[in-house]
Amino acid sequence: MSFPVLERRSFFGRLTALLGGLGLSAGLPVTARAQGQPPRGGPRHAQDQWLDQLPGVHRLILDAVTPFGAVEAAMFGWNFLRTSGAPYGLKDGDHAVVITLRHQATVMALTQALWEKYPTLVPKPFDNPLGDGQAQKSILRVGTTGGAPEPFTWDALAKRGLHFAICGAAMTRLAGQAAGSGGDPKTAAADLEAGLPANSHVMPSGITAVQRAQEYGYSYAHTG
Repeated sequence: MSFPVLERRSFFGRLTALLGGLGLSAGLPVTARAQGQPPRGGPRHAQDQWLDQLPGVHRLILDAVTPFGAVEAAMFGWNFLRTSGAPYGLKDGDHAVVITLRHQATVMALTQALWEKYPTLVPKPFDNPLGDGQAQKSILRVGTTGGAPEPFTWDALAKRGLHFAICGAAMTRLAGQAAGSGGDPKTAAADLEAGLPANSHVMPSGITAVQRAQEYGYSYAHTG
């Protein structure tokens, strides 16, 4: 069945008008950005430059939002380095791995000493992949291996080059929680930040870190 010539012309006329309204032309490839348009991936900001300064060429961000997810992120980060070694002939420095600790996972960045100092911060028991009896300990800071041949604590992973994007909004909430009704949130905030693992970067929010990392070419992986 053929369409009347008038309708076909009307269709292509509307298509041309639509493309024109979008700054495009029918039948011609777009070869250049409009003047003033930001580079692909969005404009760059000084607060995010550390993401692009990590030396590894294989980029991965592991996103944790729960205590369970934080433990999984540690396990997956360790396993990523392990399985990218001998099979590919790669070293730890060939990878740029970032673990985002945001929302309810942020508290898992803190030390056992801070959990003991501020008991209100201790997360409720959860289904810990490392086994029973570990949920009430800062397991990622006290050397638990979960049966692995080497520890995959935050400190051990940091020594292998992993970095951590910490949710600043969650840290503010935790500081208020630690200070209680009569304490000073600013003092508590400084205390908590001093207890973060090496290679930590406090971002305005964890979700900002997730989005910015993908602008810099990091593959995204969600944990529990």
